[in-house]
Amino acid sequence: MKKLVRASIQIMLSEVLTLKVCLVAVGWIGRFLFGKRLSTIVLFYPANRRYMESVTFAWYARRVKWRPTFGGFFMTPDGGGLIFAMGAFEHEFADAENRQKLLAVHQRMDAVAKLTGIDAIAYSGVLPSVLAKSGVEREPIELARTAWWIIQAIDEVMIEASLPAHCPVVILGSAGFLGRRVIQLLHDRPDLTVFEIDPEHPDDTCRDGATLQSLGGRPALIVNISRHHVMERYIGELWDGSVVLNEVYPECSPESIVALKKRGVRYFHLQGVRAWSMPRFPGAYAGAVPCCAASAASPSSRNQAELKLLEK
Repeated sequence: MKKLVRASIQIMLSEVLTLKVCLVAVGWIGRFLFGKRLSTIVLFYPANRRYMESVTFAWYARRVKWRPTFGGFFMTPDGGGLIFAMGAFEHEFADAENRQKLLAVHQRMDAVAKLTGIDAIAYSGVLPSVLAKSGVEREPIELARTAWWIIQAIDEVMIEASLPAHCPVVILGSAGFLGRRVIQLLHDRPDLTVFEIDPEHPDDTCRDGATLQSLGGRPALIVNISRHHVMERYIGELWDGSVVLNEVYPECSPESIVALKKRGVRYFHLQGVRAWSMPRFPGAYAGAVPCCAASAASPSSRNQAELKLLEK
């Protein structure tokens, strides 16, 4: 009953606050209360059916599959923004046949930005890469933000797990849209020894688990920024003393985490950046907002927000 009431109220507010006049009012009130701290509009999509059913009804998700609707607010010490959501799953907007629907979503988000007076639009998950492949030219601010926070998470996990300086840092998904940006930042860090793994990597020596096999037995940090289920492919290659930092959502399954622990591997999930949000994000994002939403536009203010890491 509690979920029924909560979801019903959320749907009612979403429909009302998505109206043009309400978006103008929301933007004006937000700027009046928070000024430039209200800096971002973020579009999310359901990671899977379980995630979707935890926040709304299946029938409503189908109704707003290609229609971004108002979802709430979030605020970190560095700033905040408006939450928007769509009901399409990753495989649907990644389908080339839905390109025009996806472009309409992007146009809708541009219109929302104009109505609210908030310039920065951030897209979650693989949406930035799919938009780029669809020919949309835009500054992928969410990737710069996420890459920056991943570097901070690497530093924190190395301290938390007592990994030695210059220990190998292995990036799963290094050739991806986000991975290339993370690698670029890591190359500016002479204190880190970086290895890359990605089946799509232009260097064929980075396309399989041979790198992991060469590092076997040494303390190492494996950072997963690839796609869902990719981490599971490499569990059998890991060893006692290695550490996993997972940024991909949904997080690894309980069965996978058990398999990692049996091999003596410590597992950390990057939940995001600590934040207040209305409504609260479910699952592994509880008490946080995803890194793509947490502002990194002002370097001088980045040290105010705090990462949220979960060891399982």
